[in-house]
Amino acid sequence: MGGGRTLTLAIAGEFNNPVIKFGGGVAKDRITSEQLRAARALLRWEQRDLARESGVSHPTIARLELQLGPLAAWARTADKLQAAFEAAGVEFVPEEGEKGEGVRFRERRRL
Repeated sequence: MGGGRTLTLAIAGEFNNPVIKFGGGVAKDRITSEQLRAARALLRWEQRDLARESGVSHPTIARLELQLGPLAAWARTADKLQAAFEAAGVEFVPEEGEKGEGVRFRERRRL
């Protein structure tokens, strides 16, 4: 047999909102498309700005933002997006109890 790699695929989540996880490449606390759009708005970035800062293609970003919930992306792609935002001073806030996930500036901004 060949020396190819094996890809494990698991589908989790609610029936109408599946989360696709690829074995060996899943981010633990995956950001959501809503957080992605909110972080861009916070920084006043267009999709092309995020593409330039993250190294993720503009069409990929546009596709990811259309889907609701956790990003349906390889962990490597989600990590690049998150790293670009974090380098710009944005912090991702996880869901906590009854409070939903969100984004905010890591440090207080002076006007």
